[in-house]
Amino acid sequence: ERKQRLRQIDLLAKHMQIVELQTDFNVTLLEAMIRARNAASAAEYQVENSRVEQMVAETRTNISAKLEQRVPLMLLFVYRNVEDSTLSEYAALQGQPELIWTNQALKKAIIDTLAAASDRVTDNFNSAS
Repeated sequence: ERKQRLRQIDLLAKHMQIVELQTDFNVTLLEAMIRARNAASAAEYQVENSRVEQMVAETRTNISAKLEQRVPLMLLFVYRNVEDSTLSEYAALQGQPELIWTNQALKKAIIDTLAAASDRVTDNFNSAS
């Protein structure tokens, strides 16, 4: 029964793209902060693009690995009071192609919106300079 519940939790995390969403969100936010800082800083204090890309790649790897371990534990806690049968039904629902597509579209919309906001912040700093 416990293994079954963990399988349901793993399926939920996969279908809802929780690790990918959290990873992309954090990486996009990090990159936005660095680029905004660069836009607001004198040239000698800016981080070079190659270093930004390296920091983003390292952060993506580190965060993704940690989330792969922590998300199932977080979901076990979140759904701790949900009956096994209800959790199973919900996991099956989230596994439907329509909801998988919806979750992918939602993830993309969140990340695209954050990236666009980042671009606007950077553009505003550059135009104010």
